[in-house]
Amino acid sequence: MNVYFGKMDNDIECSNFQCKSNGIEYFGGIQTGDYVFIRLKSDGAVVSRLWKLRNIANQGDETVAYFDDVFSFNSLKTDRFSKLRLFKIDTNLVIFTKRQQTGVGFNKLELVNEEEFINVVSSRTSFNDFLDNDNNYRKIVFIRDASEPRSSKDVQIIKDNNMYKIHNSDQDFLRGLNDNFNTNRYSEFCDYLLANPTLANDNRLQNSQKKVKKWLESEGNSKNISLIDLWDLFCSKKNLSNKSKTDEEIEESTEINSEELHPLLEVNIIEILKNYVDNDYKQIILTGAPGTGKTHSVKEFTGCGENVMFVQFHPSYDYSDFVEGLRPVMLTKGGNPTFVRIDGTFKKFCRKVVEENIKKKYKKNFDRNYQYETFLEEYKALELDKELQLDKYYFIIDEINRADLSKVFGELMYSLESSYRGLINKAGKFNLISTQYTNLSTYEVENGLAKEIEFDCFDKGFFIPKNIYIIGTMNDIDRSVEAFDFALRRRFEWVEIKANDVFYEGARNVLKLSDNKIKDLSEKVIKMNNIISKENNQFMLTEAYHIGHAYFKTYDGTIESLERIFNTNIISILKEYTRGRNRKIVEEYLIKPCAKELGVEIDE
Repeated sequence: MNVYFGKMDNDIECSNFQCKSNGIEYFGGIQTGDYVFIRLKSDGAVVSRLWKLRNIANQGDETVAYFDDVFSFNSLKTDRFSKLRLFKIDTNLVIFTKRQQTGVGFNKLELVNEEEFINVVSSRTSFNDFLDNDNNYRKIVFIRDASEPRSSKDVQIIKDNNMYKIHNSDQDFLRGLNDNFNTNRYSEFCDYLLANPTLANDNRLQNSQKKVKKWLESEGNSKNISLIDLWDLFCSKKNLSNKSKTDEEIEESTEINSEELHPLLEVNIIEILKNYVDNDYKQIILTGAPGTGKTHSVKEFTGCGENVMFVQFHPSYDYSDFVEGLRPVMLTKGGNPTFVRIDGTFKKFCRKVVEENIKKKYKKNFDRNYQYETFLEEYKALELDKELQLDKYYFIIDEINRADLSKVFGELMYSLESSYRGLINKAGKFNLISTQYTNLSTYEVENGLAKEIEFDCFDKGFFIPKNIYIIGTMNDIDRSVEAFDFALRRRFEWVEIKANDVFYEGARNVLKLSDNKIKDLSEKVIKMNNIISKENNQFMLTEAYHIGHAYFKTYDGTIESLERIFNTNIISILKEYTRGRNRKIVEEYLIKPCAKELGVEIDE
């Protein structure tokens, strides 16, 4: 019995737990009965599934692996997964779980103790209990005194006079990472690191270098570093520059504007959303510069199934559209129109989720025979059932700041509070609230005629089910509204999406070009964006006015297409940003410098 880590795209037949490949090499030697911690592309940077190989068979030109789903467990970020003391630290664990690999989907992990592993994965509960115990994870520890006793389990960075050294008595961290590993390299690295903050010769290493440097200078008190950061610096086969620098060069390197050194970060909005949802944040707003792929990423994250509702707000969107209102309907063919209470999009979606939750636990249909008191008792029991895993439902609000939100949400602001979600609160009291038309019966329209709902789960008051996640998107520079209601603002988690941070990853997803061309484009656009938000710029533009990757979807890798995009799209945006300003000044101090950084000519 062996244990593997597997990474696959979502074109796997998840219903039957099948994985197809054009070659047996893709499976890395996995055998029947072996376990696999699986990470699908949609899962982002987390692991939450354990599979077991049933068998592998050939089907024509393809090799197909069939798995049994052992269980799903509490989502674990890959950085934390790599610190589990179940496994010995090697390249497969540190690198494969975090970095992209080609040609292989499965890599073997080395167990510390096979018997302990079998006991831990004997059930979903026992494994979750294991994950919840912080003692079951390796730590990266800063040791101020070289004479302190060493640990055989943790990775330690030891300060020895002016030198920093890695110590791990069982050599787990170093074993297998680099055959040509030079002991002096890591022990002497501190001298380079502290004297030269920009030694690394590529963006990824440079970013890790900054993290480790900050961690060392704070003596381990700043945000924890990960095994991948240490690997990038101490064990990566990519060498750091060892060129000696003069005092003047060192001084210059410490004064370089951080914007000029902006790394090509692999920031993935889908992974960000996954992490927020996994941590059970119920209301999330993605805000930032336009064209950064916020809406696209939300749709890709949630999919387009029956568990998703998508709406787009606009200035005329109101309470009756969102919650409920009186609508003109026909009750019978040929009859006179009348006004009845009709659910808005959000309340209708909440009703559907409540009904699906009941059906999942009790297999009941909603009809006139279902007593309201029975419903209250059963739904209360449903929410108290810790073993019941309710499906996640997503309500997406695009352009959330374009409507008058106080009028749209009304009294629902109360229900958005996490402590008031669901039918009952922690004290066991009902969370039911009265909406504006509570005293009226609710109708629904079918085939052009309205009929009264047979059973109204909101008959005595409305509540928002706990398993609904509200995700909003907005560009905070839009002028359609001046402010986001402060009462609503505190009820959402705000995630700022910066164009520079997501440009490289976003461009890789939308452009069918070589990585070198995408990197070149990313570097140029980041420099152009830094011109737009240059400190103390006379146009008072900030990062919120940066240009996102969505504007470059037609880029084909040629300078001609880049010039066309700049002249037909970006110039008009820059002029809109600076409307009312002197056009000659805008052209001289904004448009021309942006064109220069992008490497294009301005059309006459």
